[in-house]
Amino acid sequence: MKPLIIFIRLLLVSLFLGSTLVALPGTAASSSTMSASKFDKFTPRPSTNTRLDFERMDLLLKGSVLFTGPSLRERARRLEPYSGTRIVKKHRSPYRLEGNKIVYSLFSPGQEKLIGEYLIELERLPSEIELVSLPKNDQLAYWFNLHNLALIHEISKSYPVHRPKDIKPVRGSKAKLHDAKILEVDGIPLSLRDIRENIVYKNWENPIVIYGFHDGTLGSPGLPAIAFERDNVSRTLKVNAGEFANSLRGFEEGKISSFYKEVSPFYFPNFETDIRKHFRLYMRDSVYSELEATAKLKFHRPIDIIADTTGGYGKYGAPNNLYSNAQSANMGISPSVVEYMSENNTKIRKLIDKGLFSYGTVTIEDIETKDPADVD
Repeated sequence: MKPLIIFIRLLLVSLFLGSTLVALPGTAASSSTMSASKFDKFTPRPSTNTRLDFERMDLLLKGSVLFTGPSLRERARRLEPYSGTRIVKKHRSPYRLEGNKIVYSLFSPGQEKLIGEYLIELERLPSEIELVSLPKNDQLAYWFNLHNLALIHEISKSYPVHRPKDIKPVRGSKAKLHDAKILEVDGIPLSLRDIRENIVYKNWENPIVIYGFHDGTLGSPGLPAIAFERDNVSRTLKVNAGEFANSLRGFEEGKISSFYKEVSPFYFPNFETDIRKHFRLYMRDSVYSELEATAKLKFHRPIDIIADTTGGYGKYGAPNNLYSNAQSANMGISPSVVEYMSENNTKIRKLIDKGLFSYGTVTIEDIETKDPADVD
């Protein structure tokens, strides 16, 4: 499939969503701190079977996320400068073809407003229903969707940006992206880290939940191209776990992602033993054999570059006179995006040849049978 065709589809979804928007006021963020006991009000106490519907989130993600398929465990080639120049304003990471990408450079004003509108709805939800009384998988889906949408919202407001973790969302505060109180849920100011560590990690014992949170960077689990919901949360987490654990950014040459260091206090206290057991659940046999041959695991350097198609350069990855494709120039798509899509299409063809990808399905070593337990 040609790269421009894929992006035209994304743009059409974006334009459709943006055309029906009503802008709503933003929610003021708070920089106050709180004790851990304040989060007890979010402790799950399931007593009803009410279902949450995230259909609008599904539509939004279809216009925002580019699905790239599982890892080939091959580093991407080194990119050359634009013809006749020394300019290399492209996504140059050797891991750039791994993990789903958020196409920030193609966001329309309407789509950005929709993200803000839906985020406000998600924030207000626990004030309208008793969230903690819902089935645990509904609650978990809510926290994943709220966290990931808030992250997209903040990055899109600062885009283009190369390292999203350095964003300071709250004016006058030194708190960075994951520690700033950018949300208010049922009267409680929350940061992204609060959602992860003080709500989900605190109340869910299965470490698979770590794969539901995207942190905006290439070095974290990718953002699923669908919304989490009750019926898909377990399977989606397993697919995300398989993609990340089998990728080079997850494990390469005896080094594992620094992402696992961050979550180790919550799920891997006896790190070497616990992480190896965890990887056994999600790694393909060939990848796990590499890990088994490693006497002592070390950590990758953090891969903090943004998880988008341009490496954070946005629409203007090259001067106008360097556009290599007249159609892309007319559509406002930089040649770096077109080049990325061409690379990704080559990757997809290789995945098909290896039997790891077919249109409509993805195969990742029968993960369902290795960890059959429900999340809750």
